[in-house]
Amino acid sequence: MKILLLVRDYPSEKSYAYAFVHARAKMYVDNKQEVTVIVPSKYESIHCFEGIRVFRAPPYRIPLVFKKFNPEILAIHGLPFMYDFVRVHLKIVPLCKKLGIPIITWIHGAEGMFVASHHYLPSFGIKPNLIKFLGVLYDPAKRTLLRLLLRRSTCVVFASKWMKDVCEKYALFRHPRSYVIPNPVDVHSFTPSEEDIGNKIEKAVTVRSLEWKYGLDTAIKSFAKVKATLTILGQGSLEGYLRALARIHESNVIFLTKPIPHNEMPFFYKKYGFYIASSRTEGQGLAMCEAMSCGLPVIAAKVGGIPEFVIDGVNGLLVPPEDFLSLRKAVRNLISDKTLYNSLSHKAVEFCRKKLSFETIFAREYDIFKKSIELTDK
Repeated sequence: MKILLLVRDYPSEKSYAYAFVHARAKMYVDNKQEVTVIVPSKYESIHCFEGIRVFRAPPYRIPLVFKKFNPEILAIHGLPFMYDFVRVHLKIVPLCKKLGIPIITWIHGAEGMFVASHHYLPSFGIKPNLIKFLGVLYDPAKRTLLRLLLRRSTCVVFASKWMKDVCEKYALFRHPRSYVIPNPVDVHSFTPSEEDIGNKIEKAVTVRSLEWKYGLDTAIKSFAKVKATLTILGQGSLEGYLRALARIHESNVIFLTKPIPHNEMPFFYKKYGFYIASSRTEGQGLAMCEAMSCGLPVIAAKVGGIPEFVIDGVNGLLVPPEDFLSLRKAVRNLISDKTLYNSLSHKAVEFCRKKLSFETIFAREYDIFKKSIELTDK
């Protein structure tokens, strides 16, 4: 089957943006499907990233790439923003209708939410507050465009039930063929370490952009006055603020801002004992799930879609969002109770292998692809 992914952004050697889409692309290729990725861009380029062919092209060139590849499925990921919709959707979607190609739209996060309502921006600073104000004007227009895209889609896939509920609420539309399918994890690469946990039990890690929505300020505050250390891997606009916060609170925090290739991440996770997911909002959290697949118990904020993946006391621990004292208490409980740690670690691996493996997710998505083709053939 020939699958064309239309994506807002895609990983490169410099950035691992939209890693959740790349995980799907690799999953399709591993299952002998032909995949091409198109990214709207000012400049035109062609390259391969970890075996996936990626076209970056201006909107007027995208239909030409589309026709050349001649896909059987168009998979749209993360695009209901004003520029993308007007310049891309209004060109590609009618072409799909004309050629009888099913359109499957994935909703992962920001494209299905209102920026002003879901903690994407801090409450301090002139620029964030200006963007929030403009968002009040922009978000209704975005909701209208999102509803139009969903109506034109053959099927819609959401990364979590929470994401589905939020999107349907804001779009004022419930698609008759909608599914909840999480982003997959390569459980054959992200495997637990065979070494004894030893003092790694006191080493926490989080892999997040240094942005407000991920609640890293809460995590930093929680790692003051504890024996454990927290390593934060990521880049973002709040780096200076977060580093200053760590100094003020004398937190045991290490910042790593140099990107690590995704194929090296399984080895990176094996250096640590547990994962922190202190987000203010989250559709799923693929990095969190990959860490779980490596046997790292997760201490996470009970927000968004996270409770669909982290089951409190079973494969991780849940704490109230933005509550650094509760997070600190959970850290202390975890590192002081090896029996609890081992139980959470085992169940985390088991959950990912059962619910998130390439085999499991591909079987569900391939079934949707076949049904979508049948619908457009009628």
